[in-house]
Amino acid sequence: SSHFGLSCCAAIFCALTPPPLQLAAAGLTHKGVMGAACCRHHGARDPELEAMLKKPPVELPKPKRPNSARCRSCFVVCGSAVLLYLGTLSLAIAISLFMPPPDDCAVEDFMLRPTPERFPLEVATGENIANFRWPVGEVNLTGVWWPRHMGKNPPSSGNAEVSLPFPPFDTAALVTFAGGERILDDGSSNLAEYPAILRLQYSAPKTFAYRDTYSFWAKWAFDGVARQISGGGKEEETEPAATFGFMNATEARIDMVGHLVKKNEDEWFHPADERTGSAYTLTRVVDKSGTPNSKWPEFLKFMGSANLRVWGVDDSCRRLCELTALSLWVPPSTSCKICQQLC
Repeated sequence: SSHFGLSCCAAIFCALTPPPLQLAAAGLTHKGVMGAACCRHHGARDPELEAMLKKPPVELPKPKRPNSARCRSCFVVCGSAVLLYLGTLSLAIAISLFMPPPDDCAVEDFMLRPTPERFPLEVATGENIANFRWPVGEVNLTGVWWPRHMGKNPPSSGNAEVSLPFPPFDTAALVTFAGGERILDDGSSNLAEYPAILRLQYSAPKTFAYRDTYSFWAKWAFDGVARQISGGGKEEETEPAATFGFMNATEARIDMVGHLVKKNEDEWFHPADERTGSAYTLTRVVDKSGTPNSKWPEFLKFMGSANLRVWGVDDSCRRLCELTALSLWVPPSTSCKICQQLC
């Protein structure tokens, strides 16, 4: 009875379906093949259909399965590496708990919110600039300063000034003139004798502050390697430094930057030129007592969520060691203690 029912269905199928659809049905299902065969008995012959019926059934390719052994090996290797890292980190933290705290670290990070009680840089007071050999009364460089980049066309209104991201690898977020050395000084009693030239070492502890980003990590690592190659920075002449030459009380020139003009008591302005490609204002943000002034909120806005990172101990080995450890997410206190022992 099933054969009879199938034949009837096939007859109806052949009567109502054109040959192309019969061909499609024949290639899709076993019942379609039988129905097409019945169509042949009912006079609906088609050469293309008959050729299709004579072909052996086509087997669909099986989907490729992933190489389970290879995936398993990759998982084992990656998992082992993570476990080794976590185990080493835990061991280093545990060992550092029994080490005495160092007096100072080679790399120090400071949060800016709220304002740190102990300011990360040495604040210039006048007495600590060039060993009392600086005309503070005429060229007041006390406090802490912000090299504030303004772009190529800075607006004339001070309230409309917008700080742009400073170029990576070459510009600090903050600078202090404390510890600067006056060069070409004849030792006369007249401190206001010009030109008055002040030299700041880039690697001097607590002199320049940067953002704690990987671009500055790369810059510091490069500087540290360069110091090691040049003899560890033992000779002062090998130290990279910035030179500020003041022609008088209102004009100055910085090497690698250019001309500066005094704008007011807290700002020195550098116009955009072909050499730098950007104007900027050297702005005082902290006064000589260590208290932030009215420009401090704008500096915080510029820094965003970044912290300040400064050089601490003047030791090339410890600086490179702590920078590497911090890049591997080792806690600062642990990296400071471990690197002190390793170096």
